[in-house]
Amino acid sequence: MKIKTLSVSLVFCLFVFTNCREKTAEGTASNLQATIPTDLGGYWVSDAWWQELQSTKSPMKAAAKLNDVAAAIFHQDSSKWLADMSYSWHEGQQLTLRTKDGGLQIYDPQNAAVRPYSLVPQPDGSIHLDSTAMVRLGDAFTGFNAIASTLIGGQYDWGGKTVVFNPDGTVIGLEDYYRYELLLDYVADEVGADQLMLSKEGQSPAFYAFKIEGNKLQVFSLEDIGGKDAFQYKVGKVKYDLTKK
Repeated sequence: MKIKTLSVSLVFCLFVFTNCREKTAEGTASNLQATIPTDLGGYWVSDAWWQELQSTKSPMKAAAKLNDVAAAIFHQDSSKWLADMSYSWHEGQQLTLRTKDGGLQIYDPQNAAVRPYSLVPQPDGSIHLDSTAMVRLGDAFTGFNAIASTLIGGQYDWGGKTVVFNPDGTVIGLEDYYRYELLLDYVADEVGADQLMLSKEGQSPAFYAFKIEGNKLQVFSLEDIGGKDAFQYKVGKVKYDLTKK
């Protein structure tokens, strides 16, 4: 994901994960409900990635734990279950869930060449996609917010002012910014640091680097050193120095 072409990438991601409604799988609502767990719906992420993210406080370091599925959003559309898949947070596609040979399988009904995944519910409430353990962070439309809020959510002191990063992805008290997100895709990173997106109403998000140490959250400007039509950045000066309350 190129920083200078962020708006296009964001539109694609939002389309894939919230609005895709392909006409795909077979089956009726009644027989699907009888064979597919009714509580499967939601936002699932790689457990290895999730544990590393919480341990290191670094999306860039956690990304090194990914070698296939980063996330899967399961949701129902009419008579079928759909799975919006993300691979290493870099690519995505929509697959369909079905019963097969006494188990559950995620597959592409339009392309037999696409690798299918077996889905196995676990006694602890997690699921396995083949050998990848997945944990649920929330429902299909709000689970993504849990990632950023778990890492940097809460109240901070900013030079005597209070800044709040809310669980729903909104931010209060940080100039005119109203929303925050973490950059999770580091496959083609041009910065070499953890990155944060801050949005203002009616504007494309602004990118910053960030670092968490103890109760300190430092947000740094990014300096473009790539020149025209190149993508290379370095971490600049501290723009926001926040202390968690």
